[in-house]
Amino acid sequence: MRYVSISLFAICSALGCSGPYRVGLMDGDEGGVLPSNGGSSAGGAGAGSGSGGGGVAATGGSLAGGLKSECDLPAGDPGALAAPFAAPDVVWQRLSLWLNGAAMEPPSTMPTTTTYDWSGEIAWAAFQQSQLREVAAPAIRRFVTTTFDFEPESAVANDWSNRLAASTEPLQLLYATQWGEHRTGIFGETEWLTRHRRAVSRGVNILHGVFNQMIPPPPPGVSTSIPESNANLTDRERLARHIADPVCNACHSIIDPLGLALEHFDATGSYRALDAGKPVDSSGSYTTAYSGEQFTFQGMEDLGPQLAQSCQARLAFADLNLKRALLDAGILLEGEDITLAHQDDLSRVRQSFIHQHDYATLIKAIAQTNAFLR
Repeated sequence: MRYVSISLFAICSALGCSGPYRVGLMDGDEGGVLPSNGGSSAGGAGAGSGSGGGGVAATGGSLAGGLKSECDLPAGDPGALAAPFAAPDVVWQRLSLWLNGAAMEPPSTMPTTTTYDWSGEIAWAAFQQSQLREVAAPAIRRFVTTTFDFEPESAVANDWSNRLAASTEPLQLLYATQWGEHRTGIFGETEWLTRHRRAVSRGVNILHGVFNQMIPPPPPGVSTSIPESNANLTDRERLARHIADPVCNACHSIIDPLGLALEHFDATGSYRALDAGKPVDSSGSYTTAYSGEQFTFQGMEDLGPQLAQSCQARLAFADLNLKRALLDAGILLEGEDITLAHQDDLSRVRQSFIHQHDYATLIKAIAQTNAFLR
């Protein structure tokens, strides 16, 4: 794959959890709705004990009359925004803070008036120019490290940032790439697996990274420790005992199924066929409450490709990239709800990404939002 980095300097110088969940059993009741910053929600069905790898139920809209494309969004690219816009030096500073990670001196060739095309061309040219440099793009590196919870200087995150920038199918790369024995996508990395050692932590991170779903901390006084004393129990069986308490069960029914897809990997990130002398069970099923997409899997090797085709995951990818850009540019404050002030921009960026699929187009669409231009 081509390696890509972005350098402007090189170019121009609330949670509600409910629903039963029992590890190892299929349960038709979904968990509660979790509103996300992007307007999507996710709930979970219980993990299945013997279900084979299944498909995902897509939520794409009809193309009748050319009004809708995938995921119930308008077909084609969003139309250009109309002026007036902020001054070129203001737009330049916002873009450079995001793309380069620092405010850069504006070039001498700045236009006298900001245009919609000019803002997009800055991001697009930065993306294309960076293909000549084998250094991770600052904007993409921050997206990868914060979204998937890597250390800021992680070499693994840096490598995924390079490959992501050059990908025309970013979700396929991140979630479905078979790159080693039993290793699928970014969640197959030993560094990520050891940073997220158990199914609960892994499930929380997958919910955030894939579905833009934030899980709040447990209520005060609720124990989060999982008993380790019984050597005859697998990790999955110990987790099942821990969440037998209805107080724990409500949120674990949403968190655990996706994390258990990686149960073949122990706390050191090593693959295992047995746990406590028993065959490892990494099977399960998951249903998103907002879109109703259904995932049935034996492990991450067949869950990953389903995630890569998920409408809810694609929308979340666009949302998370926009949110990261607005935070880096100082437009959005940490903890601020992006839907309150930037709903129109969310819709535009989603439409552009769903229509084109590639990462460079997504970066350009973000640069052409009201948030950066006005």
